[in-house]
This record gives sequence, C-alpha cells and structure tokens, in this order.
Amino acid sequence: MNLKDKALNKLFLFRKKHSGYLTRLVSLARRNMPETVREKIKSSFLKPHYERLRRILISPKKTPRVFIKRGLSRSRFFDLLNERKVKYVLLRWWQDYPEIPVGEDLDILIPDEERSKLDDLVVFYDNGTGLKCDIYTIQGGNHGCRKNLPYFQSNLAHKLLDTRVMYRGIYVPAPVPYFASLAYHALFHKGKASGLEGFQQPDNELEHSYTEILRDLARELKLEVEISVKGIYSWLKEHNFAPAEDTLSKLAEIKPELDFLQTSLSSDVRGGDLIVYIIRERLLEEGHLKPFTDFLKKEFLFDIIDVRMLEEQEILICSRQIRGGKWDKGPFKYSGGPPAAFVVAYDYHPWPLSDAEAKKQTRMTNRNNPNAKYAFREKINQTRINRNYNGIHSADNEHDARFYISLLGKKYAEFISDQVEQRRSGFISPIGTPLTHKEYNGTLEIKKDFQIIQGKTA
Repeated sequence: MNLKDKALNKLFLFRKKHSGYLTRLVSLARRNMPETVREKIKSSFLKPHYERLRRILISPKKTPRVFIKRGLSRSRFFDLLNERKVKYVLLRWWQDYPEIPVGEDLDILIPDEERSKLDDLVVFYDNGTGLKCDIYTIQGGNHGCRKNLPYFQSNLAHKLLDTRVMYRGIYVPAPVPYFASLAYHALFHKGKASGLEGFQQPDNELEHSYTEILRDLARELKLEVEISVKGIYSWLKEHNFAPAEDTLSKLAEIKPELDFLQTSLSSDVRGGDLIVYIIRERLLEEGHLKPFTDFLKKEFLFDIIDVRMLEEQEILICSRQIRGGKWDKGPFKYSGGPPAAFVVAYDYHPWPLSDAEAKKQTRMTNRNNPNAKYAFREKINQTRINRNYNGIHSADNEHDARFYISLLGKKYAEFISDQVEQRRSGFISPIGTPLTHKEYNGTLEIKKDFQIIQGKTA
C-alpha cells in the first residue's frame, strides 16, 4: 500500500470514529467563517479540492456505485470475494473476463446481509482506479437499491444467486436466469433506450443492441419468446419474474414509457373500496394489531372483513411479491420487518385524492386509505421514544388489494370476494359511483364524481 492510500485509510478511520464531531465542527465553521475565506472556498481553484475532502472526511454519498480500492486488481477483488465465501453474481458483460468492455461497470448482486463483507474492499468516491462497481442487494438495503427500488423482482434475484455458476474464477448467472435478468434490465431499466420493439425509438444511438443480444440468447437456449416489449413482459410474467403491479407503477414513474404495461384501474358502480393493510413484524410484536383495527373502525368507520395471521410460507411469498421485495428500514430509523398479518377492510365511503396527491401517488384511488395508515403511525410514534419505523403497508387500490389477497390462495380470495359482494349488494348508492374509469382513444381517463352518498349496510 502506497503512502497516499495509507493516508486515505487513516482519514476514513478518523471520520468513522469522529463523524459526529466533524459534522458539527464544519457546520460551526461555516456559520462563523469570514466572508473573504468563504469566497476563496467558492473560487474555481479551491472548491473542487474542498468538496472532495468534505466527501471523504465527513459524508461520502452512499449508493450502489463504488470503486475498488487502490492496490486491488479486478481479479484480486473477485478472488477475495471467493475466499470470503460471499454469495455474489456478476450480472453482465463477463464473457471475456478478466477483460470487461470499455466503459462498463461491474454490476454485482449479493444478499443484503452480506454487503458488509465488501466494506474494506471498496470506497464510495472516485479514487482514480477506474474500477467501477454497482453493487445491488436483493431487497435493496445497505445502499443496494436502484432509484429506491430493488434492482430485480425478488424471485428473479433469488434465482440468479441460487443457480449461479463458476466461470473463469468468478460467479455468473446460469443461462436461463441470465436471459431473464438481461431481458428485465433491457425492459424495466433501459426502457425505450433498449431499442426493443414496442417502445418509441430514442433519438440517440443505442448503447447496446438488446434486441439482437436477446434474440441470439433465446435462439441458443431454445426459448419461445417474442423479442419485443410485450413479448418479454409476457415471458417474465409466465415465469414469475415480472414486477407486481405495485412495483410496476413505481418503475413507470421512473420510465413513463412503461405506463402502458399497467392494468387499467376500474371500480364497481355500486361504490365502496376494498383495502388491504399489511401489518409488519415489529408492529405485531409491539402489540399494535388490535389497536390498529379498533382505530380503523372508530376513526374511519371501516368495516373489518378479516384479520389474517400469516404462516411461514405465506410470509415468504408475500415478502417477495409485495413492495417489490423491499422490507428494509427505508427512510426510518428502524425496519418494520417482513409482513406478518393482513387486515382486510371495506370502506363504504371512499374519497378522492387532491390533484397534488394524485401526482405523487398515481395509482392510489382512495384518500382514506393512506390517511388512516399515516394517522395511526403518528399516533403510536408519539407514545414511543426512538422507535421510529414503518409498521404498516397498504395496497394502493382495489386491484392491488385483490392481488395481495390472491397470494394467500384461491380459497381465501373467494372468501374475501364473497364478503365484499355481500357488502356491495347491501349498499344502496342512488347517486352514482364514487370513481369511474373510462377509456378514451386508448388512454385511461379518470372521472371523479364524488358526492355524499346515503346508504345502508346489509
């Protein structure tokens, strides 16, 4: 290790030990800094050096993008991963390893709990080695998410790691999962920049010819899949590798060209709204399940259809299929844990979102749904000290709610459908439906005719 690297390592250790003091010191210095000194720092000569030192000493931004430490070659980096028995897979462009195409990163997938095994091998700033990595985790925790979402649908991520194979001293995907991961990457990450038929073609030259690459792979593997947007999406859905609707809506916010893949929302003309709340493990352990159902009934007048404790296999299925498989702490201090129970509720009087709210939550159809969740979260956070976490997740609309319920089996889905039908049949709505969806020239339009509805329950 050269002198420069030794100095940087000492700086990192110093920052890790005294980060709180350093942050306060810098803040104090900024407030009391003479204007002449402040202007010098802002000058074109000093600012780049000042900002780089600040990122190294105080708060380097932590994202999937990292750089292999100085003194380690690409081959040595992977040798160390193998020696440490890290369960990783190099996702793409490994065919000519140890050579990697110019300009490409090392895109690596690992389990969330193993990310810390790489801490001493990488840094979060450009150290000049040119050895860039994007390290993604299954659930997107430990700085391993892409735009606040797990990189792959959970089943696909697990499949990639569980079936990985050794190739020239590194672990790479098995053939069919490799095709699935590349297809997912082209469709959901690249969008129209992939060049896939079905998207409006981009103006710029394509980075890779994904259509040609995927077509050759499909032919080699004897896969029956049409290499187009809809063909790939159908194939991924058939093999349970496609994102669920709640995740697809988030992907469409990032890549609007994906919007047409979403299922058009509709509502029953008789009104009412089926809601599913997912109770996470920590909330259940703290004894807040019954207070939450009582809160829904008293404060929001929801009809509680069922409270369902999840069995071990159901927890596994739901944790992979709901929220894109992301159950980490997110912006909170603690994680709410995996799903533990369902609260299935019926709202006789759903209410529309404001235009501003609808822009932020494009698939949410009933304002009462998130309002109840946020109100209860605020209520219990006021009773705790330093117990800040998200303990409740909800489906954005009835379509997603029914999908969540379907994960618990056909018999349970039929039971809930019967219960909803009984409530809707006994509810008289003389004015009309609270929410009507219509198709105009192939575009989904939402007509909001919300009025006070008088009715009665069966």
